[in-house]
Amino acid sequence: MSAVSADGSTESPFPRVVGFLGVGTINAAVITGLCSGPSSPERLVLSPRGAARVAALKASFPGRVEVAASNQEVLDKSEWVVVAVLPSQAPDVLGDLVFRPSHFVVSLMAGVSNRDLGKLMAPVPSANIVRAVPLPPVKDREGVTLVHPRHPRVMAMFDLLGIAVGVDEEGKMAKMQTVTAMMGAYYAMLRTFHEWLVGGGVGPADAST
Repeated sequence: MSAVSADGSTESPFPRVVGFLGVGTINAAVITGLCSGPSSPERLVLSPRGAARVAALKASFPGRVEVAASNQEVLDKSEWVVVAVLPSQAPDVLGDLVFRPSHFVVSLMAGVSNRDLGKLMAPVPSANIVRAVPLPPVKDREGVTLVHPRHPRVMAMFDLLGIAVGVDEEGKMAKMQTVTAMMGAYYAMLRTFHEWLVGGGVGPADAST
């Protein structure tokens, strides 16, 4: 069931096919990091919404990325499913889908507890549902990703995209996730400093150093 690494070995944390429900900024970053790294699933099946982004990923990784006709087709073709729909849309999107008990789900949705996920994804067992909080730098395999509960294969997957940090308690996960939300403000501050330096005569390259 393991995917093949770039060196030809079959040791990999993933199954052969991984599906992605919701292809926004974060899932696109995860997909890019996986496809451009040393080890990845043989095939990634993407949900059809977000047509421009999905088309760009398919063009960037031909033969690896497949676009499904529907969300249900993503589930039907996948062993693992990475879910990154908007939390407010989760009941409507997931409630209409038929999951298998054998599915393994990695949820990237903020604010949706493992308990609520279990209700939305029945009959997937709770042991097969893991939450993760990757940040955009996983695109370049330089991101830090929170993972709850600790799961060896999920931890290994996100270690390939940077560093995986296992979190044992859901309450701690919520607090740590709050801190990751400061990322946008941090980058906005850096951009402001950069613009101020360039406006003061510092070259763009030096201002970025």
